[in-house]
Amino acid sequence: MDQGYLLLETHPEHPGLVHVRTSTQVSLTPPPNLRFAARFRDIDAALMHFHEGLRRRLVDLDARLYRADITEAIAIADAIDLEHRRVFIDPAIAGDPRLDANLARRRSSHRRWDLIFNGIGLAALALLLFRVLTGT
Repeated sequence: MDQGYLLLETHPEHPGLVHVRTSTQVSLTPPPNLRFAARFRDIDAALMHFHEGLRRRLVDLDARLYRADITEAIAIADAIDLEHRRVFIDPAIAGDPRLDANLARRRSSHRRWDLIFNGIGLAALALLLFRVLTGT
């Protein structure tokens, strides 16, 4: 389990595409293409979860390019249910109300899925306990 940074960038030569990369360190002065950076305790899992969120929009796996709006990509990265800390966000994007709405929607979806799977687990445990107690 390696710690690292998940970096989201946009490039003028790739309009409408988001480039994701990982790094073990971040410079104090962010490069002009950097839109978002977050430090994760498990960077490989974070990258996997990010890819899962944008898997249908993958353009180039080797270059890690996704066809997505940057606010959506940031919301996906920031809503990952792993311990992380937001290090940088582009000030032009930070105040975008679409980012807050998208982030709230994604976190709500994660909570809903957690409740569903916890409910299934509790139901299975209750059924197992019932079968043990009744001897069937």
